[in-house]
Amino acid sequence: NTKDSSTTNGFNDFGDGVSWWTSIDAQYRLGRLPGGMTVGGIYAFNGDFLQIGGLNIDPGDGISLELKSESWAFIFSGWQYLFTKDEPPEIIDSTDGRQDLEGLGIFFEVGLGDRTTNPVQWSLIAGLSGRGLISGRGNDTFGLGYFYNDIQDPRTIALSRLGRPSQGLELYYNIEIANSIALTLDGQWARSAVSLFDD
Repeated sequence: NTKDSSTTNGFNDFGDGVSWWTSIDAQYRLGRLPGGMTVGGIYAFNGDFLQIGGLNIDPGDGISLELKSESWAFIFSGWQYLFTKDEPPEIIDSTDGRQDLEGLGIFFEVGLGDRTTNPVQWSLIAGLSGRGLISGRGNDTFGLGYFYNDIQDPRTIALSRLGRPSQGLELYYNIEIANSIALTLDGQWARSAVSLFDD
């Protein structure tokens, strides 16, 4: 389902557009160090997407917006350990949302979107992540991440409030207190694409 249902139960929105996501995941070794990459794309159809620049002013009918029935996006992402304390296993579970090995690694993601329906031309995410780098703190984790969203030139009314790229930076350290209890220290900075908002 393509229609936003984040504020409803979603059951009344079945059939309001279709989104198809396909991705290919692969893992490899750089020497003994594990790494991986994902190539994926999403195609949404049978929906209502506002066309960037599709604003028409007709003296008889007033203002109307042009809609498209389809849109797309493409991503390429990867991760690579820079070092590990122990011998890594054959396969790393990259879907569990945590650092599996004690060590340090990097990650990135690049995305492209349909320029006719998305004000973001391209986006980038990159960072550094680690676990257990302090002696005796094997389950503590930390990360440093950065994102950048390049916005189309605000040449239309639809983009008039988007005057600059959006970007942000986050640094965190997660301290394990017990098996199921942790304390996270987190600092963030973000700059909105809407120039009315302060950094």
